[in-house]
Amino acid sequence: MINRFLSRLTGWYVFRSAPGMAAEFLNALNASGAFFWGVKAEGDVVRARVSVFGYGAAVKALGNAGVPESASGLPFIIYRYRKRAGLAAGTALGLVMMLVSSLFAWDIVITGNSDVSERQILASLDSLGVDIGAYIPRIDVSDVNSRLVLALPELSSASLHIDGTVLYVDVIERVRPPEKAERSGVYDVVAARDGVITDIETYNGRAVVKPGDTVSAGQVLISGVFTVGDDPCLEAATHARGKVTAYYYREFVYTVPLRYVFRTRTGRTEEKTVYRVFGNDLNLFFGELFGFEHFDAAVTTYDITLGPLKLPVSKTVITAEEYVTETVTLAPEEAREKALEAFEAWYSNDLEGIAEDIEFSTEYDVFANCVTLYGSVKVHSEIGVERENDLIGNNLLN
Repeated sequence: MINRFLSRLTGWYVFRSAPGMAAEFLNALNASGAFFWGVKAEGDVVRARVSVFGYGAAVKALGNAGVPESASGLPFIIYRYRKRAGLAAGTALGLVMMLVSSLFAWDIVITGNSDVSERQILASLDSLGVDIGAYIPRIDVSDVNSRLVLALPELSSASLHIDGTVLYVDVIERVRPPEKAERSGVYDVVAARDGVITDIETYNGRAVVKPGDTVSAGQVLISGVFTVGDDPCLEAATHARGKVTAYYYREFVYTVPLRYVFRTRTGRTEEKTVYRVFGNDLNLFFGELFGFEHFDAAVTTYDITLGPLKLPVSKTVITAEEYVTETVTLAPEEAREKALEAFEAWYSNDLEGIAEDIEFSTEYDVFANCVTLYGSVKVHSEIGVERENDLIGNNLLN
């Protein structure tokens, strides 16, 4: 790629083979040691581009097998317009800029992703040195492919290929095994949490606990494997089902400081703009970012395009919204009321089940300048959940 770039910059000649001497023409070019490319066949004639540095060697090696046909490239364009210096200089500068820009990535296109976001993949590529503005000749495609998969375990493979100034990254995500579907096998009803049994209704299977028993999380409450009869004794296996109710205690601790700070928005906003050109940030402001002491910021990034062409430039707008802080001082009794409101909201809305035997107490800490509420609640709820009996169930099903 570097050789071709230099050849475009320094110019090249187009050589044409003699009719019927295509093989001799190509063999002679290979033997000459001249750098050539762009071989095209038209009937019994072959044409190839030869670097200006290999012109002499090619002419000497070809002999009657081929002749130079035309010349192209920057030096020949400048020579053609040598009497119009301004036009020649502008053309030369434009060509140089185009050729130089062709060595950098102008866009990155990602395909094949669904669960892994494009933002995640771009961030991982950036950490590997592959970003808008990356120098294309330095990109090791094979290394980037393997390291990208290591950086994102959600991917099973990644394929980077370069087309001009666009980097195409095609990824394949790992196929997750489907969640284990419930089957008509052997299940137990077990305790979802610690508690004291208050009621048990068995629909299928056999209860192994009774009201008043204390159980722990994971303990079997209704078994799907049990014996039937005494003589002979038969073992039965089924999908246990039932409803088990228990009570348990939950505790609540909440502290309210007598001095706290809250925020109020002033309505004042400011915007700052940052451009990212070929991977480098260009700030259009001086000094500090914002003149606010306290603010929340929102960041929006736009891609810059020229018609349908996406440029290696992005625009980021940072919008800051000012707020002020204010310190409020509460009396101990006001702090107690706030703590009690939080306690009531907790056992009314956050607990699953029926709350009873609600107890609480508050303490005022003079040194910490706060009020702390300690509360406890007795909760009645259903704690039975179904769990497959792997040991027995798999043996029976197999």
